[in-house]
Amino acid sequence: MYRSYVWATDTEIITLTAILGTTLYSYSLTPTFVGWARYGTQTLYNIPCDTITPAFYFKHVGTNHFQAVKSNNIF
Repeated sequence: MYRSYVWATDTEIITLTAILGTTLYSYSLTPTFVGWARYGTQTLYNIPCDTITPAFYFKHVGTNHFQAVKSNNIF
């Protein structure tokens, strides 16, 4: 996002996956949610991460920041 304190919501993330035709996995380790969230045409929570299918993988850090996952062994 081009402004400070503005971030993508589920709607923008799901729209991005539809435009790119891919799935996005987000790993969160927060007091309210721990695990993988899958975004795509259908959002599923608490599912095993499918590391075989090409997709984007991000780690949720802080309250509204994400880092790209370079290896699924970092968790």
